[in-house]
Amino acid sequence: MTQNGINAKSDEWHNANQNAIVKRDKRNRFQEKFWLDFNDDTERDMLYYLEDLKSKKKFAKFMRDAITVLACLRQGRVDTLLQMFPRLQDDLNHYYLHGHAPIRPDPDVTARE
Repeated sequence: MTQNGINAKSDEWHNANQNAIVKRDKRNRFQEKFWLDFNDDTERDMLYYLEDLKSKKKFAKFMRDAITVLACLRQGRVDTLLQMFPRLQDDLNHYYLHGHAPIRPDPDVTARE
């Protein structure tokens, strides 16, 4: 029986394009894999950032948050973004009034120094 494109009896599910396999474990969780091009400077930087998140055990939450925010933004909703980053509304107001957003250090970077 298929529910939402997922075969309940299978350990694998093929996405709509049939290009990727998502694996499921015994707790009914799924794992999605994707590729980054190490020859591309931007994607290589992403790889290093993601590896840093993994070493801090923050990777899964980051990916879930990123997907949630992007999905909402693509639907024209900013509420989730503003909930995750409460100071963003003030920064946007500052940008509107002064032509630039205030520059603040990344708290993760500041904490490491």
